[in-house]
Amino acid sequence: MNIIEKIKFKFWDLSNKSKLIKALFNLIAIVYSYYSFYRYKKKVRSFDYDKRYSVKNIKDCQFLIFKDIDTDKSKLIGVIHVLNHIGVPFKMLSKNELKKKQYELLKFKVIIFFDLFDDIKNINHKMNKLVFLNKSYFGKNKNVTKISICPSQVLPHEIGLLSEFTAEFIKSLLDTKFPIITNFFKSDIGFLIDDVKNDFDYKLLLKFKWRLLLSIFVNDFFKKEKIKKFRKKIYKEEIIDISPHSFSETDFLYYDFSKGQNLNRKEFLKLWNKVKEKFKKSSFKLSTIISSHFHLMSLSCVSILLKDGVKCYLCDIEPGKKEISYNKNFLPYGDSSLSTGNLNSRSLFQIYSGSPSQCSKMKNSFYDFLEGDFSKKELIDRLRYNLDIMIYSGFPIYLRTHEYNLIKRSNELKDILKFLDSYLQNQKFLIKKEKLSEISEKLIKKQTNFIKKINIKKKKINVICKKNKNTINIFYKNRIIDYKNFKKIKNNYEII
Repeated sequence: MNIIEKIKFKFWDLSNKSKLIKALFNLIAIVYSYYSFYRYKKKVRSFDYDKRYSVKNIKDCQFLIFKDIDTDKSKLIGVIHVLNHIGVPFKMLSKNELKKKQYELLKFKVIIFFDLFDDIKNINHKMNKLVFLNKSYFGKNKNVTKISICPSQVLPHEIGLLSEFTAEFIKSLLDTKFPIITNFFKSDIGFLIDDVKNDFDYKLLLKFKWRLLLSIFVNDFFKKEKIKKFRKKIYKEEIIDISPHSFSETDFLYYDFSKGQNLNRKEFLKLWNKVKEKFKKSSFKLSTIISSHFHLMSLSCVSILLKDGVKCYLCDIEPGKKEISYNKNFLPYGDSSLSTGNLNSRSLFQIYSGSPSQCSKMKNSFYDFLEGDFSKKELIDRLRYNLDIMIYSGFPIYLRTHEYNLIKRSNELKDILKFLDSYLQNQKFLIKKEKLSEISEKLIKKQTNFIKKINIKKKKINVICKKNKNTINIFYKNRIIDYKNFKKIKNNYEII
């Protein structure tokens, strides 16, 4: 493995010195992107699934999945993944299990079903939300929400949870006449720029009120002639986070690519102290979130970074690993390339959404939103499509690019930023521009909570949580409202 890593690094290094080698390297990189992506999808077919939020008693949940012997298992697992992801207690039951007198227990519940059944007429549509998951014909019924997209789309070896099905399902919960209690993560939007050498004028991004995470090449960024200008005209701690990405394009910090091996603790500590000295000398605050160059980090780095206040790792590969791998500690379903955090309290809180790094050279990739040989219109169309999904996904939302693409697209950037402003203003609910460090801090708080039970009696909703209720979000009348604000608005329901 070390020899392969060394050959890859050497070839990549040479590609930066020769146009012919670079063209060949880019061609190989495209082929490798497709190969590694499909190899990973094949591997994750064996991913297990967890009924983390499943409850035994129908009284303890607000979501019911009606199934029968013919229900497609992949569709059922898809729905379970989504319900686990948005953090809602649910119960699965056969349609035949439900006796007529029990229909009274269904008040203020979301009923999910895959096939029509006779007793649907016994369900009070004014007191329930009915979601029909079937692409086949279904007569018009304004009391039933139909989603034609197959729920198996969310399986890890298919598209995954960052999918059209997830977005459509979340949207369907907005239009309700009663409160739906969830642990759904309503994310604001961040902006990450990798490979920052301090060669771009960031004033335009600041003019559009973006709050930035600059993931820097330390040696390039802190050059004397650059840093003085940056401090004077650009830097404001409250709107810009600065994070060490690498020393330079070929001089790495968290992993030794030249040897194809992990750093030991002593080696990393020596490098890390050099980084801290540069930050200290320039009076820059070190960000609490890190993005590593080429997505690899030695396991020896973790304890040192935690000690110095780093909390989050924005990456799809686990520290100490060399590729994306399954780990049940990653929320929501073990896939580190779609992660809302990990349950290992001794590690960095690892988050990731968008397209995996291994897809970066694929045409439809959203890894870098400015990457690719696309017109301005095509870039905006791709942005709109992906944001339409991300906003209703329950994952952290951020735009990722590289400084060289900001420079390359500088003539089109203003129009793209205008589109983003217009797009965000036209959403059903407020999405603020926020620093990624602050988005990840909110996610940490949310993932330490767990909704155990939801008991509903008349219009009193008793929510039993592992911790306090302050992190829960309520879907109600086309809004997503946090617990504190829900208590302030006028409504006929009481959450206790």
